[in-house]
Amino acid sequence: AAYMIPQSLEQPDQVPATMLDMCPTSDKRSIRAVVRVRPTQVGEEPYIDCSPRYGKQLRVEGRQYNDLSMVLGPESTQHQVFQAVGLPMVEAVLRGQNTCLFAYGQSGAGKTFSMYGAEGGKVPSRLDGVVPAICAEIFRRKQGIERRGDYKLALSATIVEVRGSTISDLLAEPSDAEGQPQLKLNNGEIIGAVQETIYSSRGLTQTIERAMQRRQTGKNLFNSSSSRSHCFLRMQLTKVHIKKGFLRDDPTTQSSNTGSDSVAITLVDLAGAEQFVTDDTGAKMEGKVIHESLLALSKVLEVLKSGKGHAPFRDSTLTLMLRGALTGDCLTTA
Repeated sequence: AAYMIPQSLEQPDQVPATMLDMCPTSDKRSIRAVVRVRPTQVGEEPYIDCSPRYGKQLRVEGRQYNDLSMVLGPESTQHQVFQAVGLPMVEAVLRGQNTCLFAYGQSGAGKTFSMYGAEGGKVPSRLDGVVPAICAEIFRRKQGIERRGDYKLALSATIVEVRGSTISDLLAEPSDAEGQPQLKLNNGEIIGAVQETIYSSRGLTQTIERAMQRRQTGKNLFNSSSSRSHCFLRMQLTKVHIKKGFLRDDPTTQSSNTGSDSVAITLVDLAGAEQFVTDDTGAKMEGKVIHESLLALSKVLEVLKSGKGHAPFRDSTLTLMLRGALTGDCLTTA
């Protein structure tokens, strides 16, 4: 997961203990901990010391962190974030390994910007974050792979948001009365979500734009348009093996393949846990639910780091959905 933090803070963070303390730290770490520091804004005082672009050391309010996979400083670019975080994921998924990236941090720290780009993914022309960059790189490599003729690659996507125990399908057409269709979870797998075939990187940006227009946002102390849900984008990459002697330019011809293998790329933009600035009791309760789900995630990570006891994945829908990424053979970046 990529832990995003602002370079200054107006008041202490109320989110559970930072991801920096919870990620495994051995050479065989199951989670790569990458930190991106947001530039200081007008009127803020810096409290973080790190290299302006990239490095591996970070000091936060006097506390030194030396065992991070990467620290992307306030001058780092979106392309450098992709190089540090997205490119290893592309390499892994093309090797047949599941991958996951989740962005964790305070509201206003730049999680959605880093994941999707300016305007939170709602404007295709400004989608320059790590998610569209990953997709563009996959399609770039797809052309070379398919020219060699051994197999074809097919990409599909689902996008859902999680609020407490409620999972909503952001790609399904909303109902006038009930809003986005709600989904169920079975052993950590989402049941019944719309799965769209993606034919190009531009096609994915249009899919993301449509989904983000439906995502819940609200105002809080740090952000006038903070995400009020956890957003999961799951891309499934299917490798279809080609049988020699059949048509190779038609991926839908069932008789032309000898089987297929699928891997998943899971990209999660977590909501911030700060209380929303509103008189709406329902919105305040929603903020509490978000905080509880992030607290459940912190407890899971603490157990995984210690290697002792049973990780409480069942404590929240969020942790159930991340179980596959945090256990087993999955390259996870936090």
